[in-house]
Amino acid sequence: RSPRACVLCGGRSPARAMLVGAMQSAVAHGSPALVHGEVLPVDPVTGAVQRTETRAVLSRFRSMSKSVLFSGMCSANFYLVICTTYVWFSLAIPETCNVRLSDVFLGLGILNGVMGLVMGCFVCVAQTMLGAMAHSVIAEKYRLEGRDEEADSQDSDYEEEARSASQAILVPSCLYVILLNLFVIFWGFGCVQAVQADDNMCGGAGFIFWVLLLMNVINCCVSSSPGSGYQAPPGRVMR
Repeated sequence: RSPRACVLCGGRSPARAMLVGAMQSAVAHGSPALVHGEVLPVDPVTGAVQRTETRAVLSRFRSMSKSVLFSGMCSANFYLVICTTYVWFSLAIPETCNVRLSDVFLGLGILNGVMGLVMGCFVCVAQTMLGAMAHSVIAEKYRLEGRDEEADSQDSDYEEEARSASQAILVPSCLYVILLNLFVIFWGFGCVQAVQADDNMCGGAGFIFWVLLLMNVINCCVSSSPGSGYQAPPGRVMR
């Protein structure tokens, strides 16, 4: 698979979700045309691609980059907050507790800590993807303007960054899938322990588990979704 095909690969990974969310924000500010999956303005009457200054294209990508960074770091930090909370409660559960909620909390705390680091990696990969897509859009812009030599240079930069992104996303994507499966295992085991827990013996740890479980599930869903179903924006796909 070519780097151009790989720059947005990764299925429903958080890196892709971050990019889709940023693209939705950019699309909301005008009627766009898609160039290799990105945005250039079109004439509302003729539908022709309008000439755009390079700095305007770069400015749009900088805005998207800030959106990706903000959303990604919020998710990563929330994982770390949940991690700290789980570990703290695992140490606070009385030794008299009749179930193994302490082990469940500690395990989920570790998983959330690692997931926070993985989300940080996704942010870095998403930034690289955006850089590659910026080169791709500028290359198309130059070709439309007949500046083939500059377009070739941008294509070369695109291929280099796209290749780096497609390689860099492999490790965090694999870790992400593994962690999700471990989450499901620990959540299932924790549910069994919470149902069997004696509130007096466990200091109310059963109720705390359900609260943290809800927060954890919501964060996992939000970090894997752009927030709403992605619909292709109006415009023209450039090939």
